[in-house]
Amino acid sequence: MSDKQKGLIEAVADLFPEAAHRFCVRHLYNNFKKDHKGLVLKQLFWKAARSTTIPSFTNVMEEIMNVNRDAYDWLVARPPTHWSRSHFDTFPKCDILLNNICESFNSNILVAREKDLIIMLEKIRKILMESVRKKMEAMKKWNGVICPKVQKRIEKSKEYAANWIPVWNGIDQCEVSGPCNKQYKIDFKEGTCGCRSWQLSGIPCPHVISAVNLKGAEAEDYVHEYYKVNILMASCTDFVFGPCSFPSSAVDIYFFLLQGGYIPNDI
Repeated sequence: MSDKQKGLIEAVADLFPEAAHRFCVRHLYNNFKKDHKGLVLKQLFWKAARSTTIPSFTNVMEEIMNVNRDAYDWLVARPPTHWSRSHFDTFPKCDILLNNICESFNSNILVAREKDLIIMLEKIRKILMESVRKKMEAMKKWNGVICPKVQKRIEKSKEYAANWIPVWNGIDQCEVSGPCNKQYKIDFKEGTCGCRSWQLSGIPCPHVISAVNLKGAEAEDYVHEYYKVNILMASCTDFVFGPCSFPSSAVDIYFFLLQGGYIPNDI
């Protein structure tokens, strides 16, 4: 995820052709509102960004076109694969629209960014090592199977699940009906919901939870492996944070390279 800085679109496509490249929607909106002001357009802009299906996205875009054709043209010129959930790939299991994580990381490396390359990388390595250590210590105190923030999101979805009525087909599929006469198909074998929220985030949406309740199961059993505490702990444990073994410190590396030294790729 980026702020759409100049050159990044081409660079990411060239270096990481298989990666999903998204724009921070907050930054995109800040550019949008320079020429397209007003509460109505603001609400429709965010509604389009948060839409999880192509039909719902298309409907919102038609609303925008009816309100302001120039605003519509401005958005059409920017591929929705970069800024609307309706067009996001479901593989990453991530539906975030804002780059708060990037902003937080950048604020932590402000001092390091002013250093020479090797020293900067060494400082960032230490920052990451400390961050992962704190995360591991917090997870050791957590008694749940699912990571805390995800568990909180599930609990909130459980409240909304009461608004949906599921009908089970007796095998692996359910149909849920709810507010505004909306209906969604849920396929437990495929791990899909008609709203696409489950596929996008890996976290059961209220529709799925209502169907899970009908089955007498637990919503936590349908959360993607990415969000389970044991997987998080394993990823932290397997990550190598040890200092460079040759030369012995970042300063040594710096002067070693200045003197024309060569560091093998396998250290």
